[in-house]
Amino acid sequence: MPAPLTDAPSRTDRKGLVAGLVVGLLVGGGGVALAWVMTSDDPAAGAETDATAACLAIEDTDIPEPEDDLDLATAQRWGGAAALAMGAAESDDRFQPLADELERASLGIRALDLEQAEDSFQKTQDICADL
Repeated sequence: MPAPLTDAPSRTDRKGLVAGLVVGLLVGGGGVALAWVMTSDDPAAGAETDATAACLAIEDTDIPEPEDDLDLATAQRWGGAAALAMGAAESDDRFQPLADELERASLGIRALDLEQAEDSFQKTQDICADL
């Protein structure tokens, strides 16, 4: 003979369980957020790190020659460097010229406007040398 069925939890019990889970998640998430805010570094320091990383990303990268096919890695490297520089500029206005020139170079490379890309690349190198 099968074992007798136990009573299913009532709706009230389920509501209490769900409410407890929600409160636990909110308190836990708030604790993590508070710890993150209290231990985070100065945003300007992060901006400088991003700008430096943008410069390093393109340091050994050349502008493609007109007769060469544009490889995806080069386009992505320039786009990534531009994104890092834009993030740096959002936190610190000193990096806006770097962001502008890297974005211009990245757009030039993707559009195969290599003259624009080369001009911006030279300006970017000058900016990076001053960091």
